[in-house]
Amino acid sequence: MKILVVNSFFSPHGLGGAERSVAVLCEELVTRGCDVHVLCTGPVSVVETVGGVVVNRLGNINTFWLGHREHKGRLRKAIWHLWDIFNPLVFFRTIFLLIKLRPDVIHTNNLTGLSIAVWIAGKVTGTPVVHTLRDYYLQCLSSNKVGCGVTCDVIKRPHRYLSKFVGTVVGNSEFVLNSHINAGYFSRSSREVVFNGYDGGVQCSDKPATSSKDLGGWTFGYLGSLTPDKGVYSLCETINRIAGEYPEIKLLVAGSGDAAFVEKLRRDFESDSVIFVGYVEPHDFYTEVDWVVVSSVWDEPLARVCFEPKFFGVPVIAANRGGNPEAITHGVNGFLYDPGDPESLIAAILVALKSNYSELASHAFLDRKRFEVERLGDRYLQIYSDLICDKVRGA
Repeated sequence: MKILVVNSFFSPHGLGGAERSVAVLCEELVTRGCDVHVLCTGPVSVVETVGGVVVNRLGNINTFWLGHREHKGRLRKAIWHLWDIFNPLVFFRTIFLLIKLRPDVIHTNNLTGLSIAVWIAGKVTGTPVVHTLRDYYLQCLSSNKVGCGVTCDVIKRPHRYLSKFVGTVVGNSEFVLNSHINAGYFSRSSREVVFNGYDGGVQCSDKPATSSKDLGGWTFGYLGSLTPDKGVYSLCETINRIAGEYPEIKLLVAGSGDAAFVEKLRRDFESDSVIFVGYVEPHDFYTEVDWVVVSSVWDEPLARVCFEPKFFGVPVIAANRGGNPEAITHGVNGFLYDPGDPESLIAAILVALKSNYSELASHAFLDRKRFEVERLGDRYLQIYSDLICDKVRGA
């Protein structure tokens, strides 16, 4: 089967959860013998092979490339967003690529920087389209629905209307799928929910049988972008408050972000209790902590840090928002808390300190099966096959 996977970024560009999720899927499809091609944005147009995947990067398709960090200015941003409603350059270059490759299916993911022109290219060439929802790009200019209002609704109306050209829509959680369906998107599409997958982890025997509590302390961990919407400031503040009464606990903060915000975090909280470790590979991080805390204050579709720790027998404390509750069973393999109530996180951490850690960790490890990459590959290959069969029957 030949598949064209479309995403805003692809390795080595973009370090977010969506990019990792798309890369994991592509790698699994390659191991299944699929001919996988990727279409994404890039600083320049180039075709290269990454891990057995043929990557087609499109450069110079808008006023700037999202991967560049320089200040853009309001006018350039406004033009960029207008061009991103339907990018004709992407449309024609996608048409050319589809004619050249003749894939069995197009699998679109995050489309920021590429626009829904890819869907129309699929319609024109008769190539069936699967779309996976990993953010709120189709509903919101910022892709996270934070501060989303009338402007977003007006600019995103074409996205709602043209979503009917998608054969199957997949949510990486029920929450993000329902958010779009309830807003009138994908009225003619088949609907599926497929959790993301993780391709690495250790067996229980590879992880110490006891937590670091037996060595004199508890280690909590935060892994992700250091940005205000991730709730990391409140988390650091909470740990500092609790550490006064429970000096045996500490928080490892891994990740990067805006230099000014990171400096503020360090200035306000860096201590023996709150330790900033910079960028750390997930598999290295999870072996160093007893608990992972997911503190986002926005409705993340499904944070990878909600399920990756399960493969290491590490339970999670997460904000009860977005798709997080679909990965965590409160009191069984982790805990949920209300991010709108500062005392709720404190309560969750205190409950965690007094819980049966070994039992929670064991349940977390058993629950990893829902997120295994083999299951991910099985589900998507079935979705592709069903859509291709529907096309043949309708021909």
